[in-house]
Amino acid sequence: MTVILSVNNEAMGYTNPAAGTYTYNVGDTVSAEAFANEGYKFVSWNVLGQEFTTNPIEVIIPAEAAGLTVNVVATFAPENGISDIDANSAVIYTENNKIVVTGAENATTYVYDVVGRCIAKAQGNATFAMDKTGVYLVKVGNAPAQRVVVVK
Repeated sequence: MTVILSVNNEAMGYTNPAAGTYTYNVGDTVSAEAFANEGYKFVSWNVLGQEFTTNPIEVIIPAEAAGLTVNVVATFAPENGISDIDANSAVIYTENNKIVVTGAENATTYVYDVVGRCIAKAQGNATFAMDKTGVYLVKVGNAPAQRVVVVK
């Protein structure tokens, strides 16, 4: 099996082993560790496009991935950007003109503009591309809305 190890933003953190392409035999344990750079934090490992674990120490590729090329991404976020919220374990952060919501598998996420209009909605983890710089409100499930600032 081929594993492509990467990070969502190299300025925010790195992995050991380093990002790259690795080959493993079926049944091998694929181990990796994520390290956040100063001012950033580790959010989760994403495997096959889905949040897999929030443990920065190890990623174990599921057996059903045997024979596949598996993308494993260490996801980092700014530590002091917007505050994390604890709404169904959701984490909200901004990155490259996008609002990113992780840990919201069982919740609906709403994005509102400054006048209170719902401009986007998604079930579960989501990334919302924002066309304009500004202040938005993000509501995950039944938790109170959180203020998010998107800058270009």
